[in-house]
Amino acid sequence: MRVSRSLAVWLLLTLLLPSSAWAEVPVLRSYVTDLAGVLSSQDRDRLEAFLQDYEAKSGNQFVVLIVTSLEGGSIEEYALSVAETNKIGRKGEDNGLLFLVAVNDRKMRFEVGYGLEGVLTDAFTSIIISDVVAPEFRRGDYSSGILAGMNAAVKAASGELTLAQSPRREREKKEGGNLFGLIIFLIILFFVLKGNRRRGGGGIWFIGPFGGGGGFGAAALAGEAASAAFPAAAAASAAADRAAAGDACGDSAIPHIRNSMTTIKTICVRAFSGRTASVLPVLALVLIAMMLASCGGGERQEAETATKTDSVSSMSSWISADRVLVDSMRVDFFGDSQALMVVASRLLEDSVMRAGYFDRIEVFPDVSGSRPLFTDVLEYGARWSVRDITGDSLPECIVEVDAGGNAPLTSSGLHVYGKSTKGKITLIFFSPGGAPVLNDLDDDGSQEILVSDQYWGMMPHSEAVGFTKDIYTFDGARYVRANERFATWFDRQIESARKASAVLRVRSNRGEDVRDALYTSTVELLLWTWARGGSPAVQKFWKKESRELQTLLPEDYMDDLQAFVEDVEVMRRQQKEQRR
Repeated sequence: MRVSRSLAVWLLLTLLLPSSAWAEVPVLRSYVTDLAGVLSSQDRDRLEAFLQDYEAKSGNQFVVLIVTSLEGGSIEEYALSVAETNKIGRKGEDNGLLFLVAVNDRKMRFEVGYGLEGVLTDAFTSIIISDVVAPEFRRGDYSSGILAGMNAAVKAASGELTLAQSPRREREKKEGGNLFGLIIFLIILFFVLKGNRRRGGGGIWFIGPFGGGGGFGAAALAGEAASAAFPAAAAASAAADRAAAGDACGDSAIPHIRNSMTTIKTICVRAFSGRTASVLPVLALVLIAMMLASCGGGERQEAETATKTDSVSSMSSWISADRVLVDSMRVDFFGDSQALMVVASRLLEDSVMRAGYFDRIEVFPDVSGSRPLFTDVLEYGARWSVRDITGDSLPECIVEVDAGGNAPLTSSGLHVYGKSTKGKITLIFFSPGGAPVLNDLDDDGSQEILVSDQYWGMMPHSEAVGFTKDIYTFDGARYVRANERFATWFDRQIESARKASAVLRVRSNRGEDVRDALYTSTVELLLWTWARGGSPAVQKFWKKESRELQTLLPEDYMDDLQAFVEDVEVMRRQQKEQRR
């Protein structure tokens, strides 16, 4: 069972690279190997059963490996080494696939056997990663991301999903109406240019760009998910805007048409000065072309909106006149079959600026016109779901907030609502940032909430070091900080960072220039040590390790690390004073 490249290439890489260039290659004894501990036992078993069943039916062997870090190695080389060492796939058929995820390095890769490269091309697997897996990872949901990615790979290998049917291609199809308008526009430009040449003067300045774009590039973090999270509300808002504006194309076309008018004016002034009469017919055609480009697929959008607005508009009696309903659902918080109505809304004045988002959660008795039992105000509510995360067999309402941008650790937060010990609805967890992640770390049926932070130091912001700062667990009434309870979990992260640092120190002593990598590795060690044991643990680590590090790192790097050690001690003292 060979994967993607010949064994000879792997052996050559092994000879050329030092043994410390990547993390130790594990022996895979199951379809899912989670060395980073990001999957719950239930999710791991479900994925294991899915891949085992798929191999039994198809003969293709798909496996998942999750590691904490590559320890400075290349993900391409490490993936190839894992695949060749474990001989993934059937001998002679080369029909194996490895999905490798390096959590702390924020990297992932599909390594595909020759027998599957015809259907699982590099382009296709890249789309699966960026459009299927990465959005879930950005929300901290590794289980959903990996399962969705493997499901997409299975469908692709089975011929049920092609590149043309991928999420990205589907979006391109929906935007296809723009092409027609663009073609018309280019034809008009051709004749205009031709006419100008006959007159012996003039020229065209193309004012661009037309259209727009958007962005684990963790990067484009919750953009698509946020805008699509509440399609009914987005549809209702769009319908209302169109009714007010009398715009058959939809409100999204208005700014494009305004931009088009500005562009046409600029073109006319520069290219047709003094020829107003002859230009008017051309202007009309150009305007029509621009409108067609802006409204591409308009009829399809109108039809979809009509089916989605009815259920939302009928719920408007639950909110005040100055607000617009975003979404609603019935939730049986108390397990007595008496569901309560949970309503998400936002101020009417914000409807256009933040369509799809909400800033208030209200819980009502399931009787129209009644007063709310519970209200919470939040910023940038983006997504919500209802499920039991505390293990008490009662559902909680989980609301994700997302202020947007490319820094999820500062913009993504979480609100969790559930039953209080007094039999009322209450807020049992809240974090305004930290990209919280749900994970049952101790397999007791209750999800812990992991809240992260990041440190820049001497590094560019794009290379900030992220780490889990706090772990919260449910104590029967609310979520409370429990880092000490999960000390062994933090110890595993520290040990992984320690191994990576030891490898880099050996390479540095060999004369290799690994100063940046060693600095980053030391930062990771300090951060995990701080999360595990606070400032006292950091001071103890620094006292033990700083002398050796001083011989390996430049002075400014050491000054930065020293400043961090001092800062956490100042924070500890300030917190101690506040508690007095």
